[in-house]
Amino acid sequence: MTRNVPVRRGTAAVAALASAIGLTVAGFALTGGAASAAVGAPAAAGAVRVVGAATTGPTTVQPNSTGPCTPVPSPSPVRPGTVVQTWDFEDGTSQGWSGSTGVTASATTDVAASGTHALSVHPLPQDGGSASATTRELPGSGWYSATALIRVPVGVYSASIGLLPTNVAESVPGRAYVTSTGWTQLTAWFRPYTVSAPGGCTGTAAPATLQVAISYPPCATPPPGPVISALYVDDVTVTTQTSGTPLPSGVTTVPPGCGTTSPPPPPATCQASYQIVTTWPGGYVASVHVRNVGTAAKPTWTLGWTFPTDQTVTTLWGGTVAQSGRTVRVTSPSWAPLPVNGTVEVGFVGSSGQAPVAPSTVSLDGAVCGVLTT
Repeated sequence: MTRNVPVRRGTAAVAALASAIGLTVAGFALTGGAASAAVGAPAAAGAVRVVGAATTGPTTVQPNSTGPCTPVPSPSPVRPGTVVQTWDFEDGTSQGWSGSTGVTASATTDVAASGTHALSVHPLPQDGGSASATTRELPGSGWYSATALIRVPVGVYSASIGLLPTNVAESVPGRAYVTSTGWTQLTAWFRPYTVSAPGGCTGTAAPATLQVAISYPPCATPPPGPVISALYVDDVTVTTQTSGTPLPSGVTTVPPGCGTTSPPPPPATCQASYQIVTTWPGGYVASVHVRNVGTAAKPTWTLGWTFPTDQTVTTLWGGTVAQSGRTVRVTSPSWAPLPVNGTVEVGFVGSSGQAPVAPSTVSLDGAVCGVLTT
């Protein structure tokens, strides 16, 4: 996904700049509450304009001339609204995305905003994790918008995710709460550094890096018990906006912050445990116990979880199972209501090409359960 920025040979500072510029998508706290803005709505809430926001590399728009670098028109001007790069993952690969230490970024067919594939970023440790990709050099000089469709796995209340350009001349991050019930579009704006060479600017912008992550501090403390295990990303685009330095019309800037406030999740109405009983090459047995700690009995019920790796339920007892990708749903038999303080158990034989891994959460009728206590 990366091409070298054309600079004069022997200009070491420019070459260093071309490898240092970046665009970042940052994630924030797992919190409960309502879903975020729908797909197509700009994520201006919680955004902040950042000037000279390079976290690595230079903090000026030109590294090797004595005066300000005045951008010159691109030899082939690009109209505003032109999509200059996309990642759709439809070829079944990560298309240049890679995970941070201990995190895998891979194409998945579990969910997709369009087509059949998306990017799965997993597992996400409690203190955060990330995946990133680098763009090609960008044509012209001026503002760009970056958009991404994001959702979280089934069983997660909601997660505050940010789209944060960094290592650029100016940026306006986007932020929104995303859920497992649908895709949310995040939109951010950025103005890259213009690559210069002795004698003036080249009229091209340096490459950028997109990073997607969830990180709890400083916006919130991690919730107790299981936390989000994966993040899904699809249809990432970079689009030309306005030329020059003025902020695009209609883009709102606000002071720094952790984004819009979401109410805390309601108290858990169930407790659950997931136990891998025994394993053998290619298979295993697991059991799931769920207790109703709410205030209402459940004549019927549905359990749900999402496997963090490729695992399949082959035979299940205690309910009727349906599996789509890594997502499992178990519905109750007619003779097994769940009273207040009552417990249900299902067990199953599963198949797995590697050592089975327990899901991060189990839900009862769509609500995430707390940890089962004896």
